[in-house]
Amino acid sequence: MIDWSPSLASTAIFVVGWSAGWWLWLRAKSLPTVMRPSASSLDASPPATTSRPQVSVIVPCRNEAANLPHLMTSLAAALHPGDELIIVDDGSVDETANLARAQGATVLINDVLPAGWAGKPYACWRGAGIASREVLVFLDADVRLGASSLDSLCAVLRQHPNALVSVMPWHRTHGVVERLSMLFNLVSSLVASISPRGTSRRVAYGPCMAVRRDTYMTVGGHAHPLVRAAVVEDLALARVMPDAVALVGRQHEVEYRMYPDGFTQLVEGWTKNTATGAVVIPRVTALL
Repeated sequence: MIDWSPSLASTAIFVVGWSAGWWLWLRAKSLPTVMRPSASSLDASPPATTSRPQVSVIVPCRNEAANLPHLMTSLAAALHPGDELIIVDDGSVDETANLARAQGATVLINDVLPAGWAGKPYACWRGAGIASREVLVFLDADVRLGASSLDSLCAVLRQHPNALVSVMPWHRTHGVVERLSMLFNLVSSLVASISPRGTSRRVAYGPCMAVRRDTYMTVGGHAHPLVRAAVVEDLALARVMPDAVALVGRQHEVEYRMYPDGFTQLVEGWTKNTATGAVVIPRVTALL
């Protein structure tokens, strides 16, 4: 009979690796807060005195009727007068477009995907094409923002004006299966804290990205030949930008529920993101 009990050595390696992950998470660079959110900040009003550039928020969506209302509720607190919200409906068969219009968003419909493009890069590029504000913020529909999150993104861009600034959202969990995926937060923080700044290993987190519009357009944005057909378009975009700054979102600042559909979705997400991490972090570090 096979003895499946862990050896002393394997237990020690696990404990050391897990502890290292938490240590790296604690030291990872997080999104600075212009005004520290409280536990109810997702429903709070934006501070009237905050001055920042106007923002175009672009959300590519496909069948996001269940998620979009929650994002738009949080955006109501984060958007300032003069900002714009653009929803790009990428072939939805649910009420995504109607929900977005009802909330006053500008809605684009993607009926045809041109040859040589992947769906999400094309949706982002179309949204950017009609955006008119100084800063572009790309969000996934399952993200929720704190009231000061857009202000904080703009503050980072002020320090790094040529960078693609991205934030790995805090992972909200419900139930035992999703809590197991807290490991994903640790791995993501590990990548943000130790990944090299060289072009070939730059990191970006697609659920929440911000960039100055002129910088984005100068390099070609999602229409760049190395980005437009990329499956992992966030990493591809980071590598064609002049600079990239990857940060970690804290709870109530930038967050999402990543695997609401259970274990199968969790395993698929782990597989994709573990493979992504293998590309961007040194092999020796990954062994931790």
